[in-house]
Amino acid sequence: MTATVAAMVVAILLSELAFDTRDIAYWRRWLGRFGYRWRRALLMLVPAVLALGVQQAAPDTTSIGAQLMVGAAAGVTAAAVLRADTRGHTRIRSGGSDHDQMQVASALSWMYRQVCRRYDARARAGIDRFLRSLRNETPGDPQRLLQTAEEIEGVISQELTSVQKTGPRKELQKRLDTLREQMDLVVDPLAEPRDRRRASHQLSESIAEEMSTRRWNRPPAHHQR
Repeated sequence: MTATVAAMVVAILLSELAFDTRDIAYWRRWLGRFGYRWRRALLMLVPAVLALGVQQAAPDTTSIGAQLMVGAAAGVTAAAVLRADTRGHTRIRSGGSDHDQMQVASALSWMYRQVCRRYDARARAGIDRFLRSLRNETPGDPQRLLQTAEEIEGVISQELTSVQKTGPRKELQKRLDTLREQMDLVVDPLAEPRDRRRASHQLSESIAEEMSTRRWNRPPAHHQR
């Protein structure tokens, strides 16, 4: 019994560590604490059951110390079989390469990849709902939407000062210019109401894309005042 419990605990802990802490904070923020916890609880069943199976193949021991060692070894083995390393997940989400695909050769690792994608999709839906609420909060007064856009603008501007390569700098500058153009149109008193509404929608889309890409894991600053 001691070896079984040790195996399951070790496998679960190592599997939890396989996820990047930034990703976890991002998912918790947009899935909600309860929403994230019950999903992770279900996912914990996979390393626990696998560790249980591996431990059954281990030799029986009598001493507590030996049982703990056997259980820990079974847990480590189960976690290794899952092959759910954080770097692999991150590269997979960004497209991946042939080397990345080799890291998800097993069925269990493939399942972890699908879980990450589902978490990301749910989080993006939460971001979209949040920004939609800002757009609809006070018709004709997009102050909070603009405050959120200004915070994103500040983050991109800071990154521009530290990026040296020409390609990434051009991409950042293009996104920054697009964001500023949309912000200007939203508050342009000479623009048609329909054009301002369209710009507001486009601005929220741009913000949502930045939040998703940057793993935005906290409320905007105007919620913290």
